[in-house]
Amino acid sequence: MDYKMIAVDLDGTLYSDEKEILPETAAALKKAAAQGAYIIPSTGRPLMGIPENVLGLGCIEYAVTCNGAAVYNVKSGELLFEEPMECEKASEIITGLKRFDISVDAFINGKAYKERSQISIIDSLALSEYMKNYLRNTRIYVDDLAQFVYGEGITVHKITLNFSVDGRGGFTDRAKTAEYLNTVEGITVVSGGMNNLEITKKGVNKGKALLKTGELLGVSQSEIIAFGDSGNDIDMINAAGTGVAMANSTPEILAAADLVTRSNNDNGIAYALSELMDI
Repeated sequence: MDYKMIAVDLDGTLYSDEKEILPETAAALKKAAAQGAYIIPSTGRPLMGIPENVLGLGCIEYAVTCNGAAVYNVKSGELLFEEPMECEKASEIITGLKRFDISVDAFINGKAYKERSQISIIDSLALSEYMKNYLRNTRIYVDDLAQFVYGEGITVHKITLNFSVDGRGGFTDRAKTAEYLNTVEGITVVSGGMNNLEITKKGVNKGKALLKTGELLGVSQSEIIAFGDSGNDIDMINAAGTGVAMANSTPEILAAADLVTRSNNDNGIAYALSELMDI
């Protein structure tokens, strides 16, 4: 098969557990790009959250961000496609979340926003130190996030929620938060890993955005490979001509995939590409 697009999730897929791109994986993606394939990071992160070591591969031109709510040309910053939540819906949700002891981030126009009052909660989140530092260093802080969104009339690509460990083997207010979100109409809620919850407009997903990107670039569904490992990847795995699950994937991803490759710590992307594209 002459594959022309390779979509890769970041955490747990392209990245090892140490948040590194292993040399063999990097080399395989560069070889695929040299053969004419588009390499598409497909992530829950906003545009500004795509790390330098991903862009530094030198073969990245387009990215699916915010679980499919926005597609960008990463070189020019041009927004090619978006499906955001309207400001009224986003501010309603952010206001409703204030009753819970959780971390709330809003992704807007390629950037990430957080309330100043929530800086202290980052220390207690069930995240690695790498991810805690990522949150601290990539957020734009505002006094009132809901008012900022509503007052400026800003559409929101995604809202991400992270949780603290409750000391009883669970996560503080996660179940209550999920129960509240089940009552909110017009949204999609998935987990991108690390026990988080991610909120987008209803119908938004990585698969839909990936096919739209293929349409814009003249790539058919059958010419797309997608790699993923967690809940926000399932639509991408299902949408691609060939959906590949990492060995470390959640059970739902393993069940949905056409192929299962090695883990993110064992060059799973490189191994699959050697089988599928002979590189």
